[in-house]
Amino acid sequence: MTNRIEGGGDIALECVDLKKSYAEGPIGVDVLKGISFQLKKGEFVAVIGNSGSGKTTLLHMIGGLDTPSSGQVRVSGQDFSALSDRQRGDVRNQHIGIVYQFHHLLAEFSALENVAMPLMLRKTEPVKSARNRAKKMLERVGLSHRLDHKPAELSGGERQRVAIARALVTEPTVVLADEPTGNLDIHTAKEIQLLMSELNQDLGISFLIVTHDLGLAGKVERVLKMEDGHLMSVENLESF
Repeated sequence: MTNRIEGGGDIALECVDLKKSYAEGPIGVDVLKGISFQLKKGEFVAVIGNSGSGKTTLLHMIGGLDTPSSGQVRVSGQDFSALSDRQRGDVRNQHIGIVYQFHHLLAEFSALENVAMPLMLRKTEPVKSARNRAKKMLERVGLSHRLDHKPAELSGGERQRVAIARALVTEPTVVLADEPTGNLDIHTAKEIQLLMSELNQDLGISFLIVTHDLGLAGKVERVLKMEDGHLMSVENLESF
């Protein structure tokens, strides 16, 4: 089976009757109860919902960090959930960027090295080329003056910018973000909101963001709500 994803038309990713259950002792807990939705190429979508509603579980299924109990996750037309762990890792490296709430930067490496890491893991281009691409992406997110700084030397907003640059440096089809502004102050959160919106418009990369931040949700094209294991459209954010 090839790891290269072809086709898919205008659909960047798709969930088809996606279900996930966890066993807690003798009792099974249904977290996702048959979710089906599509994310178009270049679309910016937010998923909101109460804590424990299954938002992060959904993101993990889509990103290949966990496997569904049943159903499919299709990335650009291919059944991502049917791949082996190694194949999912390869596809994730090529087509999916992930931004975590806690940036998960490697403390011993500089901002430049952290961003270049996904490219180096591919082992398909020279280290110098990977570093140059990382440098350009850090410049794009406003961190040209922080290339050699380690995470401990960066502010919370700067660390999140590095994490976003790392997610984008591979030029993925989709960026998944789990509470990307959750640990930031209001001013910095607004800067990150604006940055993601600009990158979405300029680069045409699809963004799927899980968030409690209604300010961020209010700036996207489409809002979905996770409730009781189901995903539904939100027409009016003022009701929340």
